[in-house]
Amino acid sequence: MCFLRITCLVLITGFLSPIAAQTNHRFKIRAKLNMVSDSSLTLLIYNNDYLPRQEAVSPIQRMKPIVDQGYYIFDFELPDSIVVVTLINGKSHPLLIDRFVAESGDNILIEKTESGLVFRGYGAEKYNFSNRLSVLENAVSDSLSVLKSEEINRLKREGQYGYRKLQDIYFKNSAIVLDDMLNEIGRYQSRYSKSFIDMLKAEVIGRVMKQPISAINFYYGNGNLVESVENWEYSLEVLDKYNFLSIRDKIFAFSPTFVETVYDWMRLESYLKNKFSDFQSIAEKNTDGFLREKVLTLQLLTAFSSMGEQELRAKIDEGFPSIQYVAFKSLLENVSIHFSKGNIFPEFTLPDDEGNLVSLGDFKGKVVYLHFWFKGCAACAMLYRNTLSDIEKYYKMNRNVVFVSVSVDKNKQTWLRAIEENKYTAPGGINLYTQGEGFQHEICKVLNVSAAPTAYLIDKNGRLISSNMKQLGGGKDTLISLIDSQL
Repeated sequence: MCFLRITCLVLITGFLSPIAAQTNHRFKIRAKLNMVSDSSLTLLIYNNDYLPRQEAVSPIQRMKPIVDQGYYIFDFELPDSIVVVTLINGKSHPLLIDRFVAESGDNILIEKTESGLVFRGYGAEKYNFSNRLSVLENAVSDSLSVLKSEEINRLKREGQYGYRKLQDIYFKNSAIVLDDMLNEIGRYQSRYSKSFIDMLKAEVIGRVMKQPISAINFYYGNGNLVESVENWEYSLEVLDKYNFLSIRDKIFAFSPTFVETVYDWMRLESYLKNKFSDFQSIAEKNTDGFLREKVLTLQLLTAFSSMGEQELRAKIDEGFPSIQYVAFKSLLENVSIHFSKGNIFPEFTLPDDEGNLVSLGDFKGKVVYLHFWFKGCAACAMLYRNTLSDIEKYYKMNRNVVFVSVSVDKNKQTWLRAIEENKYTAPGGINLYTQGEGFQHEICKVLNVSAAPTAYLIDKNGRLISSNMKQLGGGKDTLISLIDSQL
């Protein structure tokens, strides 16, 4: 029998908000592993001001260990005294610890046995408890899935009516799982600090409620639910029925999973109400404090390509006065400057559908329309159907204009099949692939591409003309006029 031993020592004191006066706290994690090399072990640290899915501008802190006397040691300081951490092993990233809450005074020994992880040492009871919650979540979810699978398959055969009803089932199942888990946390909360319990609740709520929200987004994106007033109204009723945003504490804003799920929820609601234009009012109604600042900042970063520089600056200066955290305001300002019209566009090299490497520099002297997409993205299909397919035909004989398509699909075969479908891009065109890395590919991080479709128009000298989707996807006449102005 093989054992994996990790000794974790976390030396931290008292809880601090990221917007309070900062005092650094030392974290030290020692790991002794018999089965992996030091180069394959990585600690991910989600600082309290971490912004989900914004790796280019708000990266997860990644640490490699130093080796000393048989131990792999992570030694660092943070202004936060309670954080969420993940420990991964190997290039394929098997998780040893997945978003566990690290708290002051923990001194943990983790043994990986054939039956799973076992935690020992001071503070180990919290880790064992977190581990049991994950097992409970999976068990309840699996039992509900088996119970409802026949009904789900039946509803899928009933078209739009069935898919509307499926939303209720997914949310109801998730509510049952969440209730069981929060009851379990309530039974033990007197044993642990309030900070630990609140952060744990936030992670659990975020993880469980993410599933039904993702399902609805998938159904709209994949076309199972068509865009209609009837469907939108039904989805909004379901969201209102299962609204979980009243279950929160200030510390919830520091939970990466909770913030992700709240943001996805608000994006979905604002899409259903008015194509994302109501996001600010929804955020101000349902959130406050640092959580509100985070989701508003996330929305601005995500929506930047559809706003353009001037509109984004107006939003920063006037439209979103709720964002007071200096780091977020500076971040938004820097992003708007970086992607200002006239800046040199970042160079990149990606493989095409025949395996050849293609670089942006290959198109010097030409106007380049660059867009990111993935199979199942309804808006991506709409962009190609309503605008790009005709624009590509219009410039087919003009060698000074090229159209470059970049897929962020995780599966290569999915990408190749999607090209042949001719719904998102043209077969025979310049079709590039992010090699299964999706939005985590370096070019996406550099460009801050976290949603699709995202498009850019680049001039003959490699300088940005526009990243405004209202110009690049809003209509054929507008786009033709913009491209012609650069020829």
